[in-house]
Amino acid sequence: MNSSQLIGNEALKTHLENAAKRDAFGHAYILHGPRGSGKRTLAGFLSAAILCSSQSGRPCFRCSHCRKVQKGIHPDVVTVDAGGKEIGVGQIRELRKDAYIRPNEAAKKIYILPAGETMNFAAQNAMLKLLEEGPSHAVFLILTETPEALLPTVRSRCVELGLSPLTAEEMEPLLRERFPEKSSEELRSAARRSGGAAGRALELLEGNPGTGELPQAFAEVLSRKSEWDLLSFCVGREKTDRDTLGAFLEDCEAMLTESLRVKMAGGEDGEFGGAAALLARSLTKSEIAGTIDILRRLGGYCRNNNAGTGHVLGMLAAGCWEMIH
Repeated sequence: MNSSQLIGNEALKTHLENAAKRDAFGHAYILHGPRGSGKRTLAGFLSAAILCSSQSGRPCFRCSHCRKVQKGIHPDVVTVDAGGKEIGVGQIRELRKDAYIRPNEAAKKIYILPAGETMNFAAQNAMLKLLEEGPSHAVFLILTETPEALLPTVRSRCVELGLSPLTAEEMEPLLRERFPEKSSEELRSAARRSGGAAGRALELLEGNPGTGELPQAFAEVLSRKSEWDLLSFCVGREKTDRDTLGAFLEDCEAMLTESLRVKMAGGEDGEFGGAAALLARSLTKSEIAGTIDILRRLGGYCRNNNAGTGHVLGMLAAGCWEMIH
């Protein structure tokens, strides 16, 4: 198996390599991981491996099946996409009818559900019946960010493959290849802010707004320990969009983490340099650690809830002031 096409996730690669060697792929998989972690890439890779006609090194990416999967034109790879809406029982019943039709070209027929968590209860029960009684030539790939949203009975009948977060070092060759014009600092920042999801890092580099010098300005405000300055800083940014605010919170968390290292071990040669050193001089270790916790919680809140940016910034001002004064 040419597992070099997959970045990181060594345990996952080993599992797939062993399955390819034994020609022992399962009939149903749940591919889970956060947004941008590579679930669709893995689904395409797994589809090619299952349909590949090579006798060794599957997927070979040279045979007709592999090339068609890569181009998204294989007639035996079917994507069931509700366009962001709920998948109902009717769609699963239609899928069931199609599944009983023999494959067009390959020995197997693969069905990809890009957002498995959008199946409602009735749809999942219909899917369960298909997993239990479906034809032997059908393979199902259920992609989801939240596997716990699937019924335990559905999960128990699938092989679960989880994508782990990538390190910045694992991501860097991909990011460098796609964005050779970007500086090393920009690539590292995108990798760090992505939470280990290569797709998210690419989105950030493709034009999602950055935070510029805002983290450094925030460091100066924190160092002054002035309630008025802190409130003014946050209130002045209430019109910030959620993506920019989320990136700002992540950058500030990284900056405070760097300042904690500076305070404990010295030096100013990190990504945030003087700003991290300023915080190390101005705040105690407990104040820095507490502020990191606030930023981390608000970052998660900003990503996972439909909260207004003004509300999040208000919580930031109140939480930081309580921590540092």
